[in-house]
This record gives sequence, structure tokens and C-alpha cells, in this order.
Amino acid sequence: MSGAASLGVMKAKLKGAETGHSLLKRKSEALTKRFREITRRIDEAKRKMGRVMQIASLSLAEVTYAAGGNIGYQIQESAKSARFRIRTKQENVSGVLLPTFEVYIAEGSNDFAMTGLGKGGQQVQRQCHVANKKQRDTTALDEELKKKTDQNREAAGSEQPPAEPADLLKSVEDEDVIF
Repeated sequence: MSGAASLGVMKAKLKGAETGHSLLKRKSEALTKRFREITRRIDEAKRKMGRVMQIASLSLAEVTYAAGGNIGYQIQESAKSARFRIRTKQENVSGVLLPTFEVYIAEGSNDFAMTGLGKGGQQVQRQCHVANKKQRDTTALDEELKKKTDQNREAAGSEQPPAEPADLLKSVEDEDVIF
């Protein structure tokens, strides 16, 4: 092989290596961006759920006091099927399939209509209301994060600065349960 041919082969190899390196670098950046987005969403969800869990714990204590003892058995016997469900999907990020989860609440009858009928019925119904609010807040948080993610993707595609993330802790859309 002559020197010119060898030089041409080396240039082609160098060009291929540079192209491969740039592709891997973009893939790494896309995955890192997605990881940071997921981490931010988890942090926001933890902060919001902290307050909701405080209210739920207080409500559970009231139900236990009013119903007089262990109400867990009654609740387990009353529940027939799960209402809070998750759908799984896959999202392609630079050739890597990442699982995504979508939360939904299955419509159905109220399994707890007769729970606490003997004593503590109002507190049991209040606890059910608080638990349903917790599920709604989780679902609303997930939907809000999806909207913001879509807005950020659209903004990134149109060369505009991304929108500021919503402060979901300050927004109150429905009434809080106060005891």
C-alpha cells in the first residue's frame, strides 16, 4: 500500500471515530438530561407528599380513635379490587428504552360505603376522602410534570429559553382537608 492510500485510510478511520464519538457524546448528554429531569420530579413529589402524608396520618389516628381499635381488618375485608392503577410504557431516549409509568384511577363502586357503620363512620369517610385526595394530588402532580416537560421540549426545539418549572407546593387548586 502506498503512502497516499494509507493516509486516505487513516483519514477515513479518524472521521469514523470522530462521528462515533460525537454520537455517543450526544447520547450521553440526552440520558444525563433525562436523569436530572427524573430526579427533579422525584424530589418535587417527595416534598408534596410529605404534607399529604401528615394529614393522612392524623386522619388515620382519628379513625382509629373513633372506631375503637384496629380498623385495618375491616378495610382489608371491604376492598375488593385496586382502584389506583399504573400503566407502563417505554420512551426512547437516544436509542435507549426507558420505562415510563402513567397513573390512573379505575372508576367503580365505593368499597368502603358500609365501613364504620357501627361507630366512627364519619371519621372513616373523612379518611377515605383524605386518601382519595392524596391519590388525586399524586395524579395531578404527575400530569403537571408531564405538561411542563412537554413545554420544555417544545421550547428547546424552537430555540427559546425553557419555561421555569412550576412551584407545585405553592399552588392550591382544591380545598385542603382541615380537622
